[in-house]
Amino acid sequence: MIINSFSLISLLGFQLITWLLFVLSYFLKINLLNFPTWTFWLVIAAWITFVARHNLRQLFILLFAILIFILPSLWFPVTGWDSITLYDFRAQILLHTGNISDTLFRASVVDYPMFTTLLHFLFYRSGLSTPMPIYAFLYLLFGLQLYSLFRRTNSAKLSLVLALVVTMAPKLFEHSHIAYANFPYTIYLVLGTFYLYYWTINKKMKDLLLGILLCLASLWIRSFPFGLIPILAAMFVSIKSTRTQMAAIIVAAIAILIKYWPINFSILVGILDFIKWGILKYYFPYPLIFVLSVIYQFQSKTKNWFIPFTILGFWAAIIIGNYSYALTDRIFAQIPDALQRTVMFLNPSISLYFLLLLTSKSKT
Repeated sequence: MIINSFSLISLLGFQLITWLLFVLSYFLKINLLNFPTWTFWLVIAAWITFVARHNLRQLFILLFAILIFILPSLWFPVTGWDSITLYDFRAQILLHTGNISDTLFRASVVDYPMFTTLLHFLFYRSGLSTPMPIYAFLYLLFGLQLYSLFRRTNSAKLSLVLALVVTMAPKLFEHSHIAYANFPYTIYLVLGTFYLYYWTINKKMKDLLLGILLCLASLWIRSFPFGLIPILAAMFVSIKSTRTQMAAIIVAAIAILIKYWPINFSILVGILDFIKWGILKYYFPYPLIFVLSVIYQFQSKTKNWFIPFTILGFWAAIIIGNYSYALTDRIFAQIPDALQRTVMFLNPSISLYFLLLLTSKSKT
């Protein structure tokens, strides 16, 4: 299917081109101003033509959708503090010097990877006055991928509705107009989780590899460990022995206790309260939908627990991560919006879980 091939390769292609630019500049010391950006657009045009060569109708529909999404964004400027002072600022430096090493005084590559910065650079070098079409295009790719994945087990109309429900999760649409890295991070992480979900069902190597690749790709956008959790959850549910699963949970819990012992309970209680009003209340009713979905899964005896385990892993990482921040960087606890942006993948993940649970039971 053209939609699936185009959206998947485009997402992986963005990763590939940004990695290529990074290696050329950071390791090979090649000035990026010497990189011919026309080759980037030539490859995209060739790819679209190749994929759609046997179906011109789908090609025209796809091109129309791209235009509808991208054209309005050409009039959107870069907004948001981090966007202006970090991601886009580094792209502006690259436009003048062409060397990634010149941007490192602002932030290290490990703490703030170069994915969005290098995409901004590519668009600026191509003559555009704003990089915002990137985010509109990523939003479209996200919807196309969701549709393609839902389409495996549902009708075309139902798949379209399901994809729209996930893409309409709070913060997602808002961030498609803001040049923050949290938006593409969420897209890669949620899609990686979706592919791994199918792997837990069909055990196809392609789904496993794509799931791992997309989850790991999120680390090139933001260096948060959430991208590892779906991979670990997939490994966990693939263990046949309940005793081995319990042993793995106990070992992980002991390792965390050892790392943070002695636990400062006053800080921990403060963190839980911070999460309560910073996430639970802000994103309500999504947390409630998750709890009700888990209860429903228990009652309906649905066997696949991959996505709920993944979401529980996300919650555990949020609590542990905020506790760690509170011990080392208390300023973070005073910026609730930073936490909400960081965990914006929770809502589409919960939507995905609820919809998959609902549609899977309707077929039984």
